Amino acid sequence: ERYLNKDIPKSHNITTAQIYSSVIEAERKGKYLGACVQIIPHITDEIKNRIRAIANDEHLDVLIVECGGTVGDIESLPFLEALRQIRLEDGPENVIFVHVTLAPSLEVVGEQKTKPTQHSVQELRRIGIQPDLLCVRCTTPLLEKTRKKISMFTNVIEEDVFSCHDAKSIFMIPQMLYEQGLVMWFLRNLEMWDLSTHQKIGITGIRS
Repeated sequence: ERYLNKDIPKSHNITTAQIYSSVIEAERKGKYLGACVQIIPHITDEIKNRIRAIANDEHLDVLIVECGGTVGDIESLPFLEALRQIRLEDGPENVIFVHVTLAPSLEVVGEQKTKPTQHSVQELRRIGIQPDLLCVRCTTPLLEKTRKKISMFTNVIEEDVFSCHDAKSIFMIPQMLYEQGLVMWFLRNLEMWDLSTHQKIGITGIRS
């Protein structure tokens, strides 16, 4: 809302309690015809249906979905599984996985550590998600040697590893990422950029 200057309706806030409540209500009404209710497909289908309903009802070209929490936490696993299924069903040309991760610095030696990023990406890959792009949180701009190491151990090419270093204001972050080429990256990978004319293809709506 702060960045887009739009009022985001509460339907965009999809919580675990909402999902389980809807599935339980549907089961009690007999919508599953007595079938055993399971995480897959019932919970994941409800998550996918809500995400797709937002895009369809609001006629959006791009929908940004944030899966909160930490990779590996049991609470977020059904949501990550639902997102994995969406990519399988809609194709890699329509779904991009962006992983926001951490490269802490050791002040004594001034070294940016990559292990947290390596482990979180490994955990994502274990459940079937390979990030297309990494946004690495760090106190200072990501060093080239750090970027190379992250790329090597995460199977993400160097150009797709972006630095999200500390800024004086949160409103400086979009400009920081724009200068690194993030906007063009999305236009190109979502096929919203005409390579023949080098012009943007019309976008009618973006919501987060």
